[in-house]
Amino acid sequence: MARSTRKQTELFLLAQPLEALSQIVLPTGEDVLRRIFCHGSNSKDNRKAVIDEVVRVWERAHIPVVPLRSIMKKLETLVGKYEVRKKAKKRQSEGDKVSDALLQGHLASLFDIAAPATSSSMIHLKQKDKDFLDDQRGQRKMVMSTVDKESMAKESRKHERLAAERRRKEKELAETLERGEMIELVTGSSATAECAVSSTSSSDTNSSARGSAAASASRPKRLKITKEVAAAADRVKLTSRGAHHVFSAIAADQGVLSPSTSSIRRHRKVLRKETAEAAVKDYRNQVQEHDAVLILHWDGKLLPGSESQGHVDRLAIVVTSPSLEGEKLLAIPALPSGTGEAMASKVEETIRHWKFEDRVGGLCFDTTASNTGVHAGCCTLLEQKLGRPLLNLACRHHVMELILASAFKATFGDATSGPDVQLFKRFQKKWPTLIKANATIINDPRLADHDEWKRTTLEALAKAAATTRDDYKELAELTAKAIKGEVPTTFRKPGAHHYARWMAKAIYTLKMTMFKNEFELTPRELRSLQEMSVFIILIYARAWFEAPLAADAPFNDLTLFHDLHKYRDLNSKISEATVKTFKRHFWYLGTDLVGLALFSDKVTIEEKTKMVEKLAIDKDLDKKRWTTAPQDPSSVTLSDLVTKESLFSFTELKLDASFLQSPVLSWKKNEAYNQGKETVQHLAVTNDPAERAIKLITDYSQILTKDESDRQALLQAVERHRRLNLNPN
Repeated sequence: MARSTRKQTELFLLAQPLEALSQIVLPTGEDVLRRIFCHGSNSKDNRKAVIDEVVRVWERAHIPVVPLRSIMKKLETLVGKYEVRKKAKKRQSEGDKVSDALLQGHLASLFDIAAPATSSSMIHLKQKDKDFLDDQRGQRKMVMSTVDKESMAKESRKHERLAAERRRKEKELAETLERGEMIELVTGSSATAECAVSSTSSSDTNSSARGSAAASASRPKRLKITKEVAAAADRVKLTSRGAHHVFSAIAADQGVLSPSTSSIRRHRKVLRKETAEAAVKDYRNQVQEHDAVLILHWDGKLLPGSESQGHVDRLAIVVTSPSLEGEKLLAIPALPSGTGEAMASKVEETIRHWKFEDRVGGLCFDTTASNTGVHAGCCTLLEQKLGRPLLNLACRHHVMELILASAFKATFGDATSGPDVQLFKRFQKKWPTLIKANATIINDPRLADHDEWKRTTLEALAKAAATTRDDYKELAELTAKAIKGEVPTTFRKPGAHHYARWMAKAIYTLKMTMFKNEFELTPRELRSLQEMSVFIILIYARAWFEAPLAADAPFNDLTLFHDLHKYRDLNSKISEATVKTFKRHFWYLGTDLVGLALFSDKVTIEEKTKMVEKLAIDKDLDKKRWTTAPQDPSSVTLSDLVTKESLFSFTELKLDASFLQSPVLSWKKNEAYNQGKETVQHLAVTNDPAERAIKLITDYSQILTKDESDRQALLQAVERHRRLNLNPN
């Protein structure tokens, strides 16, 4: 085997590689380079390793240094200069020789990484250390002792103090135990104990005040972080570092100790996990206790992930139940893709984890292709995975958004099809300068007629007033004022208007029409706004606010179908476009769901009687969705859509159908009917719960934690805190 010679290992301008840095002087630039190339290559890892060695030598000299990133930058500059000259080492002109000499002189000087002279650490540096640094920058005659006597003495004193402290604590503990007192110990192995209040307490109520005071003095208290405190910090998105500042201020005020940032982080993680586990257990118990039927909701969104992931598909999975109050978040996992198969697999995995696979009676979803595809849609695949058919409760708000979108496109053209509508952006930008007192009523002769439409719309708005908020409430107020020929006294600032916010587009339309004299519009824009405003006021607002009513859903859909046909007398383009869209979404007029209308107060006794008669007929009609709607719906009634299959909703919702044997006139006094009506009235037929979960993960997808299991626990903790503290103000 060939052996390397000193000539072969010699470095250009540097002699031989250096096996280790000297521990008695500060390294020069030459020392650093020789040490780097001793590792074999000028890689980033090698440079970092050498920097660590250099810093240790400077620390031994007790001289503060600049941040590591500054040291790395300085080293890279030095290496760069050396590499440039090394590549041209064969050139030996007079200029090259001068360059070599200058470089060697630079390398022979100190690799100076001392902190700035004006920094606090340098100002308070001992004079002997300052003298040593000055020497190393110049003649380099001074050296450090091979044994740091000062450090050894300091370390010895530290060990003596710790030993004395340990003996003192052992003595105090023994005295405390003799008094029969209990102490909550703070140990490094328990994050919960580490952040808990550690205090002494007497088991004897007659113990002396002197004994209690001595015990308290012997063991300082720590600020206690409860589940509620941790959940509140999570809800307001307070980082562990931020929480440390808050807790430190509170602890100082109370005269107790505050946990460190790392202790807070660990403790919050433990409490989140406990909260999540308790949430699963508690909701399972509720479902079991009430024998509840669950409606499964889901919705997806592409959100930023980690740096390595880029953007990821998140799927919010939520359940509701007619028997239980509110909604329950199950999980918001990441998906490998947004396909129906990926969604169905993740939903199945989640409900099996919660042990709800036998409790699910229906699916509530947006009517996208990935959800409703006949062969590869999430709904179809979920039914296959669970081995049984389920109620398909298409989100009624989503259907209404599609109807509004088709009306906008028919009126404005493709101007509203993009992610942002330029007309709305102009209005939003102009809003601060508009004189709000100059708003006018929406004056259109068509609003003077159609009293029945206006009456039913006002009734729907009045019923929804107690439960609506935010932009829903604003749309209701604007619509009611427009019907009454009034102008609102106050207006909210225009909000988001992107493609997904069709509710906002309706609000923008009404506002811009009211401010048509203040906001510059082209004749076409004004005409389009006027047409859309009339449609929203007379038809759309009522349909939107009545959408969550499950019992009225079949009746309302058939009525809306009739009204959209009649609207051709006011605007044929809007009528044709909306009818075409709506006919693809007659989910609640399929035989599976049309039976819900038996519990509606809007359906007449005569019609209900006919529906009951049709329940005995085995007729081949559209089950999940009415796809054979006629062009003219005027002759169609709810009873025409009922068959024996319409009892499917009774089966899935566990409704007692015995009342069907009684005359319709007696139903209001029938217990089975009233219980069924109560269940159907609380049946969720909009996907708003999943949308709220999407908003939750949007807010928390990139903060507080990078661990996926911890993030899921975080979501459970925040959801619980919001549910228990609905009105924090």
